[in-house]
Amino acid sequence: MPALTGDCTTSSGAVATTCNNPPPMYISGNWYIAGGEMLNTGASNSNANNGTASCYPFFFRAATTINALGGFVNTVSAGGNFSLAIYAHNPATNRPTGDDLANSGSLSTTSSAAVSGVISLVVASPRWLWACQNSDNGTATLRAGTFLAMSGFMGTATQANLDTGTSKISGVTTSLSFAGGWTDLTGATWTEVGARNWALVQFKIQ
Repeated sequence: MPALTGDCTTSSGAVATTCNNPPPMYISGNWYIAGGEMLNTGASNSNANNGTASCYPFFFRAATTINALGGFVNTVSAGGNFSLAIYAHNPATNRPTGDDLANSGSLSTTSSAAVSGVISLVVASPRWLWACQNSDNGTATLRAGTFLAMSGFMGTATQANLDTGTSKISGVTTSLSFAGGWTDLTGATWTEVGARNWALVQFKIQ
């Protein structure tokens, strides 16, 4: 077997591959935006669809532990709450599946600030995950953005959904009562969404 060179090198006759330019590793104690490397634009995100799980995919690139989830409240809603969750990826459907792997619990929308909840999610190896958000009101807005992973990686059975003319398909939603908490989404019916900004789900590395 000839040796292959470049960013990754395979020795002749060997099955091991050495990569000279791997993606940056997560640093303990640092915060990151889920899917930030595929972020298109930033804006404020209205939670008008309260009682709706809104999810977008992101690639988690290491084997490590996430110990917090957070977001940034732009427009406040006194007494209101939102919640963030991480779900597993179903490779058969390219959609979220199962029970939440972890969630932030209820986070207050009373103050315009960065807020977070403690979790403990051990990710055993690099993999696709889904970042989800729900709220109990339609007043508060969260710092948000548009992501590009859906069009290029997850796809759609409906060609027109790839490009609405104003944006690309960027996430999926399903009805979910906030009061009922995060539940098993295996059998959920997903609506593909294009023209929308998605709450920036932030995570912290242990």
